[in-house]
Amino acid sequence: MNLDNETIANFADRLQETYEEQSILTDLANVVEYTEEDHQELDYVQIGNRIWLPFNYITTTIEVTNAQQLLRAVTEGEKRFLLEHLSEIPSDQLLALSESEGFSIASMRSAASQISNPDYAFVPNTERYNMQLREWEEMDRISYEGGEILDIGGEVKLRWVPEGWGYEDIYLVSRSGVDVVQKQFEDAPTPKGMEIQPRYHSLSAGQRLMLYFGEVEEVDKESIERRVDFLFRVVISKPKFAPQSICKIAPPE
Repeated sequence: MNLDNETIANFADRLQETYEEQSILTDLANVVEYTEEDHQELDYVQIGNRIWLPFNYITTTIEVTNAQQLLRAVTEGEKRFLLEHLSEIPSDQLLALSESEGFSIASMRSAASQISNPDYAFVPNTERYNMQLREWEEMDRISYEGGEILDIGGEVKLRWVPEGWGYEDIYLVSRSGVDVVQKQFEDAPTPKGMEIQPRYHSLSAGQRLMLYFGEVEEVDKESIERRVDFLFRVVISKPKFAPQSICKIAPPE
């Protein structure tokens, strides 16, 4: 790759900084650092993306907003991964279950009484719930210091779920009851099926966000534009849920 080491390092540093700022994984779960002795037998998944990255994206000083957009596959992927596992728990195995008649203070309080110290709620970003949110704003039930905080006798942070994800239920969660193990770069095997350049491994040393640079190609024979095979990812375990850590609030039929 005909790019100087400083240019590559600056690009990687911006991505690492952006991930640490934008990832909410540690807000959603108790994240434990991987050790081979304690966590080798767990099941792990990688969350990220592999793209052909234009050289000019690396050589130009990458703006914060561009770095955020690039890493959405990871930061939104972490959130979606956890939500998928919550939604896959059979109803008769949920650690707590509350059937509500709508998104109300009463239903949220009822749900909160069933779990230990709820911290946040996954709420589908649909018209039904947005209308209720506006009513709560008028009742001074919502504050916006550090995000949308709902007062239900205790503070619960609202984590909005994109409507396109297809979820209808609310999940009230106690962060301390959700355990996830996360690997650093050195703990994860090198991805297969990619001609990775080992000289850039140092850019991810000791980091949770893993960056891999592969082969370089020209876009076409007539163009001087080039791009690099680029993979970025995190590696985390499937979550484990402690008793009294989750409450599902189902909408009325």
